[in-house]
Amino acid sequence: KGQVYVDLNESGDFDSTDYYAHQIGIVASPESAYAYTYTDGDYFMNFVDTVGTYLISAEIPEYWTVSTDSLVYHVVIDTSYTNRDSLDFGLIPDTIINVLTPDITGGFPRCHSPVTYWLSIDNDGTTVPSGSVHLPLDDSLTYVSSPVMPDSIVGQDIYWSYDSLAFFSTESINLVVEMPDFESIDDTIWSYLEVLVDSIPSDDYASRDTLWQIVACAYDPNIKTAIPTGITDSSFISPDTGELEYLIQFQ
Repeated sequence: KGQVYVDLNESGDFDSTDYYAHQIGIVASPESAYAYTYTDGDYFMNFVDTVGTYLISAEIPEYWTVSTDSLVYHVVIDTSYTNRDSLDFGLIPDTIINVLTPDITGGFPRCHSPVTYWLSIDNDGTTVPSGSVHLPLDDSLTYVSSPVMPDSIVGQDIYWSYDSLAFFSTESINLVVEMPDFESIDDTIWSYLEVLVDSIPSDDYASRDTLWQIVACAYDPNIKTAIPTGITDSSFISPDTGELEYLIQFQ
């Protein structure tokens, strides 16, 4: 077991100025076990009834390199083996770059129904940026609610802010939208998620992900409607009405 961390001061040891690195893959060669780091940077790799010599290494993300002494650890497992601890990897950037990866996923687009949209932003770069999240909804959708209150809503444009998004971390937001009614059956609707960085003009940096959906409906086409429709919930018709015009739709 061990820990993976962002070694900001390049000391080769984890200290108070450093960041935990989570979701970093740890591999054994020859292949026998696999692990990912937790939110505290720790990882645990279990070998079961396996004897041999293994090389333990971290899957180094793009734009990063290892600062600690060992790029690879040699582990010999025999009948007397119990455990190895502190197989740590410190990471430092080899390039300073903003890389924010947005993702938008939607629930099943059933017409005239509330549907959940899930938004996420991954920090895959080597900075700790702040900025804004922009979600333009399709014109046929209606925003209903979100546990994370938007900073502003302008027409179909919804905005949230994020602050100091840590290395290898994710910002997540979900919201509920109302789908259009059955008259939009088989229509294609689309929305996109855009993430911006405060320190960079929007014309120079904007990362997007687009969601395309086809409105699906289940309804009974065997219906009869009348004109005039009448008034009140009981659809009262005036005695002066000369005739009723019926529209019958059947399958």
